[in-house]
Amino acid sequence: MVSGVVSEVYKNGASLDLHGLSADVYYQHLKNRVVVGVRCDDQMDGLAKLEAGQTFKGRIVSVCYSTRQVFVSNLLLTTNVAMEPTLPAIGEVKEDGEVVSVDSGCGVMLKPNVYVHMNRMQDTRVESVERYFSLGMKNVKYRVIGYDLIDDVVLVHMPESVPNA
Repeated sequence: MVSGVVSEVYKNGASLDLHGLSADVYYQHLKNRVVVGVRCDDQMDGLAKLEAGQTFKGRIVSVCYSTRQVFVSNLLLTTNVAMEPTLPAIGEVKEDGEVVSVDSGCGVMLKPNVYVHMNRMQDTRVESVERYFSLGMKNVKYRVIGYDLIDDVVLVHMPESVPNA
């Protein structure tokens, strides 16, 4: 665990001063990052709670060798490494998704902590995420294909063979 001070808050994260060492934390590595009604283009919930000068505790999750950039997370799974995550089974089909974040160039975040990359939305090429998803959409059907434990998200696929309800 490391602790430091928030030096600056940005739209997609914050810069930290870890007692002389510079670090960054992105919004997806903040404990309270998924909130209904928030788009990626808007300030995320976790960021709204960060202010310059505030104390921040987290864990270093990666260091970029070429840029010497340090990345920190305060997600529960990274700060409490003994915790066993509760994960759905690979291949499991669920219908409990609710769209809480739409990023037109990347994908959508569903509640609870489920991420759909735009390449996994349809069996064919997706030009626009907004064509398939809108903020607040409920009962989204998806198939679990993996996990990203560092980012604390379930990765899913939404082929046409798994239509939305």
